[in-house]
Amino acid sequence: MDIITVTGESTVTQWDSYSQNVFEDLISAVVPCWLSRAGKADKFLQVFVTILPKVVEQRRLPIIVHILRTLGEADSLGSLLFLLFHSLVSRKSLFSLSSNPSLDQLNSIINRQWEYEFALQLCQQYSCTIWLPSIVLLLQKTGTSNLSEEMVLEILVAVQFITEKLRDPEIAYKLDSGEDLNNIQATVGALMEQIVFHGLVPSAYFSVIIHLLGHEDRSVRKKALGVLCETVRDSSTINARLGKRGFVSSLRTSWLHLDETSLGSFNNLCLEILKLVDSPDDDSTTSLKLAAVSALEVLANKFPAHDSVFSMCLGSVSRRICSENSSVSSHCLRATGALINELGLKALPELPGIMGLCGKEIS
Repeated sequence: MDIITVTGESTVTQWDSYSQNVFEDLISAVVPCWLSRAGKADKFLQVFVTILPKVVEQRRLPIIVHILRTLGEADSLGSLLFLLFHSLVSRKSLFSLSSNPSLDQLNSIINRQWEYEFALQLCQQYSCTIWLPSIVLLLQKTGTSNLSEEMVLEILVAVQFITEKLRDPEIAYKLDSGEDLNNIQATVGALMEQIVFHGLVPSAYFSVIIHLLGHEDRSVRKKALGVLCETVRDSSTINARLGKRGFVSSLRTSWLHLDETSLGSFNNLCLEILKLVDSPDDDSTTSLKLAAVSALEVLANKFPAHDSVFSMCLGSVSRRICSENSSVSSHCLRATGALINELGLKALPELPGIMGLCGKEIS
């Protein structure tokens, strides 16, 4: 570590062509050894992020570009962006949230900081196929501690940076030309997942879905139910995946354990979905009804022990096991199983009626 620190400090005073060549040769030699022992490059990068403010501005970019090239841009750019933005928000004198600054005021402060300007300048050196996955990693690393003022600011800086980068015309060009289309779409999808789980608490998300379920266009309501199911399923996958990597934040945890506000929104959401299940049978609404029943099944599997609302759902869903539409019948049977599984003993009052319906359907 000492040799890395000394090497970094030498960039402050020495940067003629000879010194630059020596620096680059040394970095190229040291990095493989460092990675073989430490595994991660974060501490290595932190040395240079700490020293960068002392380095003349025109020297900063070539130093960092060479370091990232040696480490591998795809693996290290996201970590560097995280360290830069952490450095930015750690200067508490810049931000005084007690004075209730507006979002525009905070954004203006962020835009003027050298870390933010340098991050934009640095990403301009790479194709979007490099920096798009890097900002996904940036969000994964951001907000890994308990909710605090500093974490909120880190998320704010990251989201502002991402918003600016997504305006890059290179993305539109590649999408229009079909170049790297699948790769870019998958990366943007992963980015949206991170934004939802960082910036959109469950209560807000449920409220949006409730609003969409009131839309007059049936296709919009069906699409909203599909998005809900995907989000709920993915929340389990994402939290498990991030937990294995050591990324655990209070915002992500809010999807695992609903607070009182989110629980109220969740109950309202289930009741809105139940209205679709209880709507009159009609060939034109069958696909919407199937989507509604599937959504209740997914919610029951993901958010257990919400007794009162799930008990109401169980009664309505189980009554449709004998539907003349075989698809509706099979969907309701599966959803009934999921609801009983989550309600446990509290489902006992409904079981005699459910068994009778199942027997009737079999016969």
